[in-house]
Amino acid sequence: MSEVIFFHIGQAGVQIGQSLWDLMYQQHMSADGQLGQISSDSYDPNVVFHEVEEGEWKPRAVIFDLGSFWL
Repeated sequence: MSEVIFFHIGQAGVQIGQSLWDLMYQQHMSADGQLGQISSDSYDPNVVFHEVEEGEWKPRAVIFDLGSFWL
């Protein structure tokens, strides 16, 4: 099984990453963080999501906002 980690760096990267994860949650998750019904048997949620507790999924992402470092 492959796993993908997304890195979102800087203001633009964070904004694009937020849009990506909003879309992924709309397509694959319910409002309480539970994995929704997957219509395709070929989709493996472990590729882009990590199960932190039984039935609770979080995105595999590292997000850096560099704005606070340039004071």
